Amino acid sequence: MVVFAAIIPSLAKIDLNQVMTLSWQLIVAFLGVFIATYIIMFILPTWKLVGSKNLAMGISMSQLLGFPATYLIVNEIATAVAENEEEHEVIMKKIAPSYVIGGLASVTTLSIVIAGYFVEFL
Repeated sequence: MVVFAAIIPSLAKIDLNQVMTLSWQLIVAFLGVFIATYIIMFILPTWKLVGSKNLAMGISMSQLLGFPATYLIVNEIATAVAENEEEHEVIMKKIAPSYVIGGLASVTTLSIVIAGYFVEFL
């Protein structure tokens, strides 16, 4: 909360050119992440860790959101796919640990590494 409080006054001084530069950098960073994730999870055999290419891709993409959202994603997947409550529970038990642990691990470790790298752009 303190970080956001420190950022808000500086946002009042930002102009459109700076927003465009930041948005371009953000788009390039996300494209790089998506391409690298596709290569690592779909082309290389790392998907075998979870048993399915689609599940591996889903877990890796949900890591961009972090923990609370990963559980909501799992719940939405289970609700959309399951035909009854029993299937819903089986799906939740199967994929929830992978998504939640992936979200927690990515938020704590990757954000520190990425923040250290991107601090030079500020």
